[in-house]
Amino acid sequence: IGLPANAERAARENLRQAVAGVFDKVILVPEPFLAALGYRDEAKLSDPDYVDPVSNSLFVDIGAGTTDVCMIQGYYPTGEDQISLPFAGDKVDQMLNEAIKKNYPDVALSMIKVREIKEEHSYVGKLEDPIVVSVVVGGKMRKLDLGPRIGECCTELLVRIFEAIKILIGRASSDSVTELLRNIVLTGGGNCIRNLESELQRMLTEEGYESPRVTSVGQNYKEFVARGALKAARQAKETQWQ
Repeated sequence: IGLPANAERAARENLRQAVAGVFDKVILVPEPFLAALGYRDEAKLSDPDYVDPVSNSLFVDIGAGTTDVCMIQGYYPTGEDQISLPFAGDKVDQMLNEAIKKNYPDVALSMIKVREIKEEHSYVGKLEDPIVVSVVVGGKMRKLDLGPRIGECCTELLVRIFEAIKILIGRASSDSVTELLRNIVLTGGGNCIRNLESELQRMLTEEGYESPRVTSVGQNYKEFVARGALKAARQAKETQWQ
């Protein structure tokens, strides 16, 4: 069972009690570790240039309710290794909805429609082409110019991720930080925001960090935790099961 790295002892015990009688045995594993384990390419482990995400990486999981930034360094991460931000996809939706109301007072879109617009057009960085969205208002088709508004909302998320990453980099040991910077991985639904990895890498470079490398896992982000859970279950010793 995957759970946040900073889940408190009481929460872990409540979870164990909740599944008692449902499963024969369980293992509680920090979900970022499962994501790293699933993302690991075993075929490349013998390559000296391959940076193993399980041994040294920084995972940024951008979900709906929270954005979790977690340092993975070969062991189950602890609360000190993870920062959970109460700013993620839902907050971006809310900001975009407020921006639309401010710029188009006579347009009232549902949050479902706002989310659809965000998911289709989200980006950070330079706006290359106008983003004009067609919506039906009062039975009539309207075209809304939302490019700058979408960019502003997504950039707010980017800035918060950047600040959290800086805090965790500061907690890493000096002998591991260079490799850590080469393995920053974006996952969760928010990793699909256009230009997110290149803009975050640019910001880290401009901040003076040595050769940062940011990658996104892409559209198949849901697979990696499941793959990691399967690997963890197969590798677990009998004494690790609870």
